[in-house]
Amino acid sequence: MGRAPWLIVASVLGFFAAVKLHVAAAATEWEYDEGVYLCSARALLRGYELFTEIFSSQPPAFLESLALMMRVAGDTLVAAHVYILFFGLVTLAVCGELARRIAGPWAAAGAVTALACVHTMLELSGLVQAELPALALASCSLLLCLHARGRGWQRRWLLASGALYGLSALFKLYVVPIAVPLVLLLLLAPQAATNAESWSLDGRGWPLLRRTLQRACVLAAGAAIVAVVPLLVYEHEPFFDQAVAFHLAKLDEFRLNPSFNWSLVQGELRRSIGVSLIGAAGLVLLLRRRPTPALWLLAWLAASLLVILRQSPLFWRHLSLLLPPLCIAAGMAVAAAAQSRLRVIRIIAPAALLLLLGVTLDASLRPGWEPGRRARELVEAPKSRPGLERMSQWLAENTREDELVVSDDPISVYLAGRMAPPALCDTSVARIRSGYLRLSQLTGQDAATPVIMLRREGRLSMVIGYARWLKENYDQLDWDAEFGAERHVWLREDL
Repeated sequence: MGRAPWLIVASVLGFFAAVKLHVAAAATEWEYDEGVYLCSARALLRGYELFTEIFSSQPPAFLESLALMMRVAGDTLVAAHVYILFFGLVTLAVCGELARRIAGPWAAAGAVTALACVHTMLELSGLVQAELPALALASCSLLLCLHARGRGWQRRWLLASGALYGLSALFKLYVVPIAVPLVLLLLLAPQAATNAESWSLDGRGWPLLRRTLQRACVLAAGAAIVAVVPLLVYEHEPFFDQAVAFHLAKLDEFRLNPSFNWSLVQGELRRSIGVSLIGAAGLVLLLRRRPTPALWLLAWLAASLLVILRQSPLFWRHLSLLLPPLCIAAGMAVAAAAQSRLRVIRIIAPAALLLLLGVTLDASLRPGWEPGRRARELVEAPKSRPGLERMSQWLAENTREDELVVSDDPISVYLAGRMAPPALCDTSVARIRSGYLRLSQLTGQDAATPVIMLRREGRLSMVIGYARWLKENYDQLDWDAEFGAERHVWLREDL
């Protein structure tokens, strides 16, 4: 094999990190949740408590870890983006290692290259969102499970694998389908690390089922130990209300639309056309030669696809669940080409990697899809949009450092170095429509701040009665004449 596949892996990881670091200081206007997470983490840094004072509809691990990172490295957008990039690199490396354990170094090179040039991966590695950290940790739990197998299924490694999976769920519950490939690994026979590519089952019938159940119990114990931590740390009522009851209420407001979800999946596969085609070829080749790992990848894909189709509402970020098994499958095709007995095919393998990179990157950066358009804009000119820069600069110059700012554009508040009221960091459509953000909360004493900044036809305009309350209690700044109509600023001198 030589050093070629490892040089490719190192080069791809280095290039990926360099590209994302180049734009680490660039903010975004199109991804609302990034501002929510940043403002919420800042509130945590300043001593407010999660769930009781800071509204959070997600499990606590991501916000707590983001706040810790910002405490150590600085409360800046760059620090937050570097933190996310770290998880992006971990995901790339772990998927490469999983591919290597199936088909060797060339599979690792193919998987890492495929994943690095998919547009969703490019976007998530530069956004403060919980999906990528959760995906990275869940992927690591798979790798740790294989490590436990190489150690004769030692319980301490199984416990560690389960604990890591439990931690990933505390970052974001969207990693639930990864439990399927994790449990399926428990069917494999113990294997020495020197022969990690062997995927034989640990017997048949009842003996296989008994061993698998024993291992699953240890794995589940590790996950349970981590999962109960929030119950020991946070007040139960607000935690369950926001992390559980809120999502049940949201289901009543957002009807499931499987056909729409399927159209998003098809769009993802088309935009990643190079990876999709090579991944399909890799699965076919692997099924013919080694059906066990091929069926494992198919089960991983099927579980992820089922959860995506049942998700409501479905966002483009959730489609990242499909990427690791799809890109590992693409690595199988590259490995098959590199290991071919025909010299001409072995020569073509590196060229196929370059073609894969070019075709998929072209689709990723093609205008017409919002994240893809943003990716091209950032590569060409790593700057925030002028309106966002002007708004954050105005807030910084016209408000005190200790002054709260109510806004449905949290990224502007964060970039200005200000805080939103902790209970109003999240003013999402889902929170409004599910009844978890009411007019009384927006007009109460804590929400009556000297400055309120709203986007034109933004989320808070959906709250019935709020616009009238603003007109009765605030004066609107003549903002349009100088800065355009994207944002409205309301002032109250007596506060």
